[in-house]
Amino acid sequence: MTAKSKKSRKSRPVPMLSGNQANPEYTPQLLARQEMAENDVENSFSRLSRRQQSALPVVAMSPSIAQATRDSGVSQRTLYRWLKDPDFREALTSFYQESASLARQHIQAQALLAASVFADLMRDPDPALRLRAARFSVSLAERIRQSDQIASDVRDIKEALEIAKG
Repeated sequence: MTAKSKKSRKSRPVPMLSGNQANPEYTPQLLARQEMAENDVENSFSRLSRRQQSALPVVAMSPSIAQATRDSGVSQRTLYRWLKDPDFREALTSFYQESASLARQHIQAQALLAASVFADLMRDPDPALRLRAARFSVSLAERIRQSDQIASDVRDIKEALEIAKG
């Protein structure tokens, strides 16, 4: 497989949405960050042997070392040796981070779909259904507001701690 065909097979992750963004677009900053992350992952991944590369996703998704060794066909001793290798650890960490990022993006996309469903339900002819959808939407909006307030408070506390340290 050529480098060009490898590059064309990559899929770009969906950008994270914020606020009430209806039509998200890739910003130059987002594209630059994604490109840098992809390069880091490719660099750490390219330093691994083919055997390590093929075992990496299995190891990352396994709940235990024992399960990872069974599923990947790699001995426990070999896997522990690989886990001491900085390149393997870096690739594994990158794999975890990329997986978590994709999961967050998927969940966020589903949340947007759910909001659209609630909007449709609030236009339903059945008044009881509209009322339930409205109540749930208001409750969810309050939880989001509380979550945002907590995040803001945590940021303020961190800033105060940094000022106190410095």
